[in-house]
Amino acid sequence: EKVAQHNQRERMNMNSKIIAKKTLLATFVGLFATTGAVQQAYGQDGEAARAQSAIDEIIVTAQKREQRAFEVPMSITAMSGETLEKVGIDNILDLSYAVPNLSVAELGPGTQIITIRGVGNERGNSSLIGVYLDETSVAGVQASQIDLRVTDLERVEVLKGPQGTLYGAGSTGGTLRFITRDPELDEFGGKLDVSLYDSLKGGISEEVTGVLNAPLIEDVLAFRIVATYENKDGWIDQPAASREDINDSELANIRLKALWQATDAFAIKAMAINHKNSGGGLNIVNLEPREDSNFVSAVNASSPSDFKDDYELYNLTVTYDFEFATLLSSSSYTEMDKLNQLSQFAEFLPIGSPPLELLRRDFSVDVEIFSQEIRLNSKGNGPLDWTVGGFYRDAEDTITDAGTDLAAGGVFLGTIPAVPGLNTTESWAAFGDAAYALTEQLEIGAGVRYFEDDRTTLDASGVTLKGSFDAVTTRLYASYAFSDNAKVYVSRAEGFRSGGFNAAASVAGGAPATFDPEELVSYELGTKLSLLENRISIEAALFHSEYTDIQVLGLAGGLAFVFTGNVGEAEMEGVEWAIKWAPTDTLTLDFSGDIIDAEITSLNATGTSQIVGDPVSYVPDYSVSLGADYGLSWTDNVPGFIRMQYQRQGETTNTLRGIGLASPQSVAPVLNFLNASIGADIGTWNVELFGRNLLNEDEKIRPALTGFAAQARPRTIGVKVGMDF
Repeated sequence: EKVAQHNQRERMNMNSKIIAKKTLLATFVGLFATTGAVQQAYGQDGEAARAQSAIDEIIVTAQKREQRAFEVPMSITAMSGETLEKVGIDNILDLSYAVPNLSVAELGPGTQIITIRGVGNERGNSSLIGVYLDETSVAGVQASQIDLRVTDLERVEVLKGPQGTLYGAGSTGGTLRFITRDPELDEFGGKLDVSLYDSLKGGISEEVTGVLNAPLIEDVLAFRIVATYENKDGWIDQPAASREDINDSELANIRLKALWQATDAFAIKAMAINHKNSGGGLNIVNLEPREDSNFVSAVNASSPSDFKDDYELYNLTVTYDFEFATLLSSSSYTEMDKLNQLSQFAEFLPIGSPPLELLRRDFSVDVEIFSQEIRLNSKGNGPLDWTVGGFYRDAEDTITDAGTDLAAGGVFLGTIPAVPGLNTTESWAAFGDAAYALTEQLEIGAGVRYFEDDRTTLDASGVTLKGSFDAVTTRLYASYAFSDNAKVYVSRAEGFRSGGFNAAASVAGGAPATFDPEELVSYELGTKLSLLENRISIEAALFHSEYTDIQVLGLAGGLAFVFTGNVGEAEMEGVEWAIKWAPTDTLTLDFSGDIIDAEITSLNATGTSQIVGDPVSYVPDYSVSLGADYGLSWTDNVPGFIRMQYQRQGETTNTLRGIGLASPQSVAPVLNFLNASIGADIGTWNVELFGRNLLNEDEKIRPALTGFAAQARPRTIGVKVGMDF
């Protein structure tokens, strides 16, 4: 009977997937039919659509050269700095709720698993998602990421799918690009914003942001300073320690950027960032009921859970314009210093057994990264656009572990000794990309990158492991423009991530000494449309990705020996879309989302934490976002606005089989968030009343098998007052 029920469920799942795929294909066929209609309505020159621009276009540099986002033959979400501020996006987690197929599983500041189209950085010793601040690669390892402030940005670009040719091994699933505003050479000015807000079950929080732009030599030399101070009150309590609002934090971030336009052709940009953030704990709720927002520390219920997340970043970018091309040199140095105490609870079979409690004390990660990129970009004076360049990276991360305390059912079992580690990587790459316009409508392109990575690991036993990994990744693409306002494109792109080494203790227990590189091949079919004199814009993409030699958790001898291994293959396929409509000059509506099917399709190892058919961990099966922005006039001289943004994210799963957990799968439920704001501009002053998480979503935002049940900040109401000068 159980076998029959299992087979019936499998047939139902298969039928659902077939129906979903047919629906996605029908949707895409409909979009292409619309494309044909656009060609008929507007003709080849697209003059009608250029007559009035109701929806602002964004210029991007996703392909290392300036282009309209419409022209880029890939799925890309670009948001201006003004839009980010309008909808209240302060960090990468906020961004994930507004960008199709971008998901972030966050425990707290700088502790995030970032996933794009089913590819994320849960395991392995290097990133799968590229993160860039201007020309600097700042991607971390696994869940240790840099806590970027989304303040005074020119724009954000989210590139979907492998970016292995132009952005390297750290961009297998996609790339996030945060572009800061340059200093203005001819105008002194700035702004000051002060925010006060109150969160349900918490206290008052304050944020102050200041921007100062100052030319030192008009049209030649200027600098721009951006400073942020945040004093955030928490909302999570620790009853066993008689502590309230333990997840408070205090942050100070300052960014200095200078621009020297030495000549019309020669320019130097320098940037320095100093970031300090510390607090009483991550956003973890591990006691029911969740609406009480309570936390208990493992082993010793009253143990503190403090964290520190600091970094410094320096960059020097030099450009020189030749008649035929632009030469760029970017030199960067990043130093990260993270410290926290992580508590975990694991419930094992048989059901009713006392949970195993693990308290990792004073776990710190120190990272130093130097990178250098040199590239030459054509100026696009003919049918051929090209980019060639080279990249070098030298990185070192040091792990210091004060040890892990163990207990079961409240009985202390002992301490696992400290496990220090030192990992180094020295890599270089050469890359090129070229696009050729065969006709005014048809463009084809190709890219290639050769990558070599030399890695060294020194583990707790004193054993040093060395290895070298290399790969060639390619990209092929073509686009056809029916008009200036209707385009279709196809692409095939590859991604790659280096291999690495397992700890000596795991190897002694039967784990392999090394794990191999992994590869991703992705196929994409997309369309971009602009209708009704640019009052409607539509972007949609259909993708299919094949993921081989996936680096996930392997098992040797049960829980005692967990390691990173190459377990098999996975497939990810789905559709994503973004629609904007400006029905009037004062109202803009947007609707975006995605549907994705990501699952393990084959295994080549027996000791794994997953089986065929399991969903890829930390990937929501769908997400949608709806927004409205309405401009109005409170009086003849006081313009204002009303904005609303709703986001819904489907279920997310994490799977950990084979070590005897009572529940080998954890599911984070559907999440719903609603933000709103209303404001006015009074001369040089502006005032805004805002509400975040108005639905008071308190479910776990990350599937948790071992007590990592993160929670979003509850309903928050606040006011923001700003002054421009």
